Amino acid sequence: MVAPLSDTEAAWEEYLATLRDCRARLLAHERCREKGDLARALYDIQMLATTGFNLYVAPRRSHPSFYIHPVFMPFEITWGQPCPDFMYRWAIVDGRNSYRVWGIRGTTRWAEIQVLNGFWGDPAMSHVANVDLDPHTGPDGRFELIFSPDPQPGGHWIEIPRDARNVFLQSREAWWDWEQDIGLQMRIEPLEIRSEDEWALSEEEMNRRIREAGRWIARNTDFNINQVGKIIDHAGGRNAFAVTPSRWSGTARRSAGTPTRSRGG
Repeated sequence: MVAPLSDTEAAWEEYLATLRDCRARLLAHERCREKGDLARALYDIQMLATTGFNLYVAPRRSHPSFYIHPVFMPFEITWGQPCPDFMYRWAIVDGRNSYRVWGIRGTTRWAEIQVLNGFWGDPAMSHVANVDLDPHTGPDGRFELIFSPDPQPGGHWIEIPRDARNVFLQSREAWWDWEQDIGLQMRIEPLEIRSEDEWALSEEEMNRRIREAGRWIARNTDFNINQVGKIIDHAGGRNAFAVTPSRWSGTARRSAGTPTRSRGG
């Protein structure tokens, strides 16, 4: 008699099965008939697996940091088609906690922090706010914001949803003169540490995160397969140009809620 799998073994087997299924569906697709397309499909699976780890397994929400390359890299990780003139940073926080974000604005053309409940492709993702840093920047070029579920004094409070455990703070900074501009400097720190905010993840939490990473890979594999077909059909075939309608901006936009305005500043 075969002993039942432990939850840890089951979570890992589910993750591997997801990778195998996504790989098989990509390789069986009609657009993978050429060797070059086949290689790109294999690359896509590895790219999504890397991003899934960085977004769902790795984050420590009680000790966040703004990382530059957990999601996009200029040539290597391009699944979301990032703008080549943007510098992206990411911090993932817990809506129950409060966080201070501060730094120096720099001289780049534009910089904002986009607040998302969940991330692109998540079934329950919603848009929370877009925070332009310029109104919050003083004459000395410095800024400070408080992200929390409760109102904060001082006029630079940004509300985050208390019931959200996966709040993404994505900064986007637009560069114009790459030789002369001075880039954004930004830091984040928690204003309190909850007793349950452990640095070392439990076995149960690791199992949950591994499963969530697998689900994210599957959702984005489906989106990529379907989106390419829609674009080709809209253009009237291959090797043709067409403007993509805004309604095709993806699952994130369709499920987005009403933006919450930043407070003060």
